[in-house]
Amino acid sequence: MTVHTKQHLHTGEELYFSPGDGGNLLQINDVPLALSIYADFSQPAHAAAAAQAGARLYVASVLIGDGGYPADSAMLKGYAETHRMAVMMANHGGPTGGWSAAGRSAFWDEDGRVVMTTPGPGDHLLVVSNKCGKWQGAALSVAITD
Repeated sequence: MTVHTKQHLHTGEELYFSPGDGGNLLQINDVPLALSIYADFSQPAHAAAAAQAGARLYVASVLIGDGGYPADSAMLKGYAETHRMAVMMANHGGPTGGWSAAGRSAFWDEDGRVVMTTPGPGDHLLVVSNKCGKWQGAALSVAITD
């Protein structure tokens, strides 16, 4: 078992949490990937360190609203281009804790080209695979039942 912790906190989180040390790269089908938890992706040094460690995929779990989406998605696209690693943004798809998330999870290839995005808010799953060195994707709508 491995543990991965958030390294960068949003303003106010320091009242309740301490920054962690991150974690080692994970391997999925021989692809080394780095995890980014919320505010981690907002620090360019975090993505640079992941690339330097050998990550070929940077996976960011985020909560981005409509207002921040253009800048934040551009930053993640830029990491793909700059560091030549694919980037997946898994964005929350609905209201939570007083926030309204934009949804629109996305995946960029190593050149910064968007491979696939999900629609706006709602319950969607972004699925990507790499076949013969080319990324492919699908956006699936899912029904969440209680």
